[in-house]
Amino acid sequence: MMTPKNFDLYKFKITPNKINSWLAERYLKGAGLMQFLQSGNKGQWGPAYRDLARLHQIVVKRNSCNILEFGVGWSTIVLADALRLNEQRRNSLKQKSHVYRQAGNIGNATHSFQVFSVDSSSKWIEACKETIPPHLEKYIQLVYSPSEAGLFNGRACHFHKLLPDIVPDFIYLDGPNPKDVQGNVHGMTWQNTDRPVMAGDILLMEPILHRGTLVLIDGRNNNADFLANNLQRSWTIRHHKLDNFTTMELRRSWRQVLREKYL
Repeated sequence: MMTPKNFDLYKFKITPNKINSWLAERYLKGAGLMQFLQSGNKGQWGPAYRDLARLHQIVVKRNSCNILEFGVGWSTIVLADALRLNEQRRNSLKQKSHVYRQAGNIGNATHSFQVFSVDSSSKWIEACKETIPPHLEKYIQLVYSPSEAGLFNGRACHFHKLLPDIVPDFIYLDGPNPKDVQGNVHGMTWQNTDRPVMAGDILLMEPILHRGTLVLIDGRNNNADFLANNLQRSWTIRHHKLDNFTTMELRRSWRQVLREKYL
């Protein structure tokens, strides 16, 4: 599956806080993705085109290579397609050795151009498998991992029992479903639908993330506040009110700045 030749994906600009549904659909059509975002399974939410277009463009523009996603869904397909494009661009850059070196030998890390999508629901993992286009299967690893209640610095939250052994440069937080969180903290459970989700996995990972790592949190404002108040390294944190998402970026290295310049 190739991007249509009459649509220049790399020059199509979407401002994160100023994207409407029409612009998002135009972008996704141009990227050749709309045909894969039309049907789903019973009980599955329909695709949110604005969120999906934003995710795709962020991954492409940043030239991300390794993605960790919490919560399977339509986003899994979109993230995988963005990695497919990044892999193609990496391969074309190899023909220009000086540019490839300046850009930092992108895509040479372990598990390059893979999205590891973690979910606590085996039901939705199976449902996601049915929607993945064959040409994107090699870019996706679906990981079932139960989520358990726990503590971080004495504060109630929850963690996945198993995380993929990767070092992502982009993390998308849109899971787990609170109903899938097992256990309790002093009697408090996430089976109570009034209790907001409070994933703490990123806090465990923080010391071993590289500079330039970007985290995007879809909604989950209490969770975003919890992470912001407990992260210990130098992060740039922005809440985008219009579409209700939060971005957190570790201070970038000079090599990552060069990557954007050359790509």
